[in-house]
Amino acid sequence: MVERIFFTPFAPSGNKLLKGLGLGIASSQGHQNPGATLTTFLSAGGQAVLFSYTGTALVKSPFTDGSLINISPQAYYYAGPFGLMAEYVTSTQDIAGTTVDKKTIVRAIGNRAWQVAASWMITGEPSSYRAIVPCKCLESGHQVRGWGAWQIAARYSQLTVDPDAFTSGLADITKAASASYDWAVGLNWYINFFTKLQTNYEQSTFTRGAVKGNRPTEHAIMERLQVAF
Repeated sequence: MVERIFFTPFAPSGNKLLKGLGLGIASSQGHQNPGATLTTFLSAGGQAVLFSYTGTALVKSPFTDGSLINISPQAYYYAGPFGLMAEYVTSTQDIAGTTVDKKTIVRAIGNRAWQVAASWMITGEPSSYRAIVPCKCLESGHQVRGWGAWQIAARYSQLTVDPDAFTSGLADITKAASASYDWAVGLNWYINFFTKLQTNYEQSTFTRGAVKGNRPTEHAIMERLQVAF
């Protein structure tokens, strides 16, 4: 079962200071049969696996066995060229494993993550959750030609894995990180209404996940060309 509620309480009021505020919450619940796909977390930049249930010398072959509940409150705020978005996620999943003495243990593993992202339209267009409309487009036939719309953006995010995943033996601290801390900066070029070029730099640091201490810091530079039809 999946639910999502989102509302903009001040949008109809005409209040310029608050009309760009949006609030919401989403949730999903379900029951997983034994052997369903286990949760795997990827790093924000390089999309490398930073956490998975691999088991240890005490517990072999972890598997799903029970409920999965996700809850995510969220909010955004847009005022002129400024944009801000925040999100928090908590996920609880029943994970089971077989011990070396052939007993089955089940743990409700609760992981948490959150992020805050901010943006600014350098060229002055109104910021929005929806597509940005450039005042000047880089194409012939447009009423006002120019270099499109330019936007700078920054994001910080954090993931924390339930310590019980490691103490119970369902995950190996020398292979799976217990936390991830990520920050990113980006430059977005809206060439026209339906074409956007993104350039991002992202850095991720980790707690544990290596045989000796923390796994190495990850650096990533990404470009993405997005075309909407």
